[in-house]
Amino acid sequence: SLSLSLSLSLFFFLNFSPYIRARAREGRIGMSWIVRKPRILLFGDSLTARGFEPGGWAASLANTYSRKADVVVRGFGGYNTTLAQYVVEEVFSGCTPDNTLAAVIWFGANDAACPMPLGTPHSSRQHTPVAEYSANLQRIVSVARARGVSRILLVTPPPVHEPGRKAHQRTRMGDAVAEGMNLDRTNEHTRQYAEAVRRVAEDEGLAVADVWTELQADARWGECLLSDGLHFTEDVRVCVDDVDAVACVEACGPCCMQVCLWVMLRVCLFVWVLLCGCVDAVNASVMLCQQPRVRVRACMHACLWRRAASSACLDQAPCGYMP
Repeated sequence: SLSLSLSLSLFFFLNFSPYIRARAREGRIGMSWIVRKPRILLFGDSLTARGFEPGGWAASLANTYSRKADVVVRGFGGYNTTLAQYVVEEVFSGCTPDNTLAAVIWFGANDAACPMPLGTPHSSRQHTPVAEYSANLQRIVSVARARGVSRILLVTPPPVHEPGRKAHQRTRMGDAVAEGMNLDRTNEHTRQYAEAVRRVAEDEGLAVADVWTELQADARWGECLLSDGLHFTEDVRVCVDDVDAVACVEACGPCCMQVCLWVMLRVCLFVWVLLCGCVDAVNASVMLCQQPRVRVRACMHACLWRRAASSACLDQAPCGYMP
């Protein structure tokens, strides 16, 4: 009973002492309850930037992968694939095969804006010819692959609900001005860009989420799924199943049973140290505790125990924690 009480006291002392917390801030050890997860990178225009709005597709994706991966959004409102060339190197600069599980590339809604004289002066500035759009997509894919990202999902631009776009023009510019203006986007013009994405995906051997086709399968897609004829409402759930098929990752992180086992092993370890009084027993316990997903800080604790018992320098201890 006395040994168990002492071991529990030592357990809490080691976990919550200022020394341990300071070492954790320095990055020399990691708190045992922090799980490092890979990330899913979302790179696109305003459809991606607004993905974390209430009911957004990126928020839904983050919820689906909450135990599997961190969802990182790199959305640039108003960007087309030409402007994306200026930031693509920076977006993928920190990616490695180990830390990036998958990437979702979603451009085209602005590239598909109508040029003059079919569109408006603003849409003409956003417009990218289809051939150039395809080449830009291929370069973005090549940059991602050069950083070791092998799982890539391309997404087609969504369909355009033309009555919704006209209503959006009236809201922004007034009825008198909007009445004589052309639409900035049309569904038929956007169809060409959706086909271009499918061709690039086929040429590059990548998966594709055909949002342009999928949304139109709903009979009331224009009124129910698009807020302004282009951007999504909260009722849209896109890309989640497609990303799941591309990523193919198992959930990571300790479950409740593993956490309980981890705590029990640490308590038993301290009891063993108190009863045996030798570091060899700790090293044997480490070998016993090294089960999958059970991260035990036994060596570090052995060093701290020796310091408390013999005033030896911690840095001279024969074993240390490797994160």
